[in-house]
This record gives sequence, structure tokens and C-alpha cells, in this order.
Amino acid sequence: MKLPALVGRREWIAGMIGAGVAARAAASGAFEAIEVNHVALCVADLEDSEEFYRKMFGAPGIIFEKPGQRYMRMQRNFVALFERDQPAMDHFAVSVEGYDADAVQRKTETLGLNPRRSSSFVYVLDPDGIEVQIAHPEHEVDSPVVRQPPTTSVFRGNGINHVALRVSDLERSREFYQKLFGLPVVRQTSRSCFLGLRENFLALFAGSPTGMDHFCISVDGYAPDEAVKLASREGLNPRRSGERVYFDDPNGLEVQVASGSHQP
Repeated sequence: MKLPALVGRREWIAGMIGAGVAARAAASGAFEAIEVNHVALCVADLEDSEEFYRKMFGAPGIIFEKPGQRYMRMQRNFVALFERDQPAMDHFAVSVEGYDADAVQRKTETLGLNPRRSSSFVYVLDPDGIEVQIAHPEHEVDSPVVRQPPTTSVFRGNGINHVALRVSDLERSREFYQKLFGLPVVRQTSRSCFLGLRENFLALFAGSPTGMDHFCISVDGYAPDEAVKLASREGLNPRRSGERVYFDDPNGLEVQVASGSHQP
């Protein structure tokens, strides 16, 4: 569906629901989801990956820096890098209203999700074993920038647009995320399902191997032809599908770029 450029994500989702397109929207979930808070990546070379993301997206300021870890802010969202032997998309976090770690742990235990607790953080696994962190709405939002973003970059990143997952059973995964977070279905096909958050969305695709497929960063002034040209100049061999442009980071992890108004 082609959308007017001036339609905002929140207004578009509200309109879709009002029109009955999201008829399968969950009435409520165990938690009231707000947005994708962050995406966490395991990377083989921390310095190389940090340089890539800062060069490509510019806007990320480093808000957390210690050996083996970097958090890079994207407005209210952030991308976390963890140095590991095996590169992978490790987990993603969803912010929820009224977050209290003890209450979240109890509720997820009641739901039979066997949560993993680490300090004040709570994690659960979806039906395909994809790890989801349930986060405080202000998790790292106010953390001071310890290193400022570069003055120039290939793109100017302004937030996480969506996270895409490959799942073995589309209906089972849709039901899981709706029951957990109360997310409305904004579009569904036989092989995909798109669940709306307030300012970003979660994309489910039937496929294998299961896991996090890619994540998308919104960039200022997005135009697909220009995005392909810029990524090609960096030797990234970008892939284009319609208005969508993808390329791999130094670890072979797929990143999509899009406009801030990009919808499913």
C-alpha cells in the first residue's frame, strides 16, 4: 500500500484499525507495549562494527562504553553491540508501560514463559526461541552521551523503524506477541504479519532458519535510488526490493534503511 508522505505512523495505524483492516487486533495484552527500545547485536570486532554504524548512520552518540560493549543512541532507541565469537542478532527489547522488574517477572512466570532475570532486566523466549527483553520506557533514554556522533556520515539515522523475525508458525507467533503486548495487526498475508507499535512495528515472516532476520533504521531524506548509490559507494552491495533497500554490516547482519514514515 502506497501512503501519502505526510501520514504519520501513529495516525496511519489508528486509521487502519478504525477502518477495520486490523480486525485481528488484540483487545489487550499482558503488557501495554510502547515501542522497540533497542536491538542487540553480537559482533566479531567491536571497534570495526562501531566504526561502521557511526560512519553509516552518524546520529548515534555513544551512551554506554566499556570493554566488549557499546550502546549507540538513535533518538529514543539504541543499537547495542556486544563483542562475541559468533556474530548474530542477539535480541530486541520492547518498552512497556508501568515497568517493574519484579512484577514483570511474576507475570511472565504466570504465563509459563520461564523468564530470565538479569539485574533489573527481564527476558523471555518467543515460540521459536527468539529472545525478547521487556524494558522500562525510559531504559537508557536519559543516559548521557559519552562520545558525540561524527559530524559527517553516509546516512543520518533517526531511530529504529522495525524489527523483522523469521518464524516457523506465523499464526502461533502472531498470537504470542498479541497476547504478550496487545499489538494490532496492521497487515497480514499468507506469509507475513505486521504488528503495530506506537512509533515502530514488528514484522513476522514465515521462513527458516528461524530468528531475527533484519532490523530497519529510519534515515533523514530517504530516497531508494540515492540509498542504493550511497551504499554502493561504500562497497556494501545493497539489495533493493521495491522502495526498500538492504545491506549487510561487517558481520553479515542485514540492515534496512527507510524513511521515518515507512509502513508495512
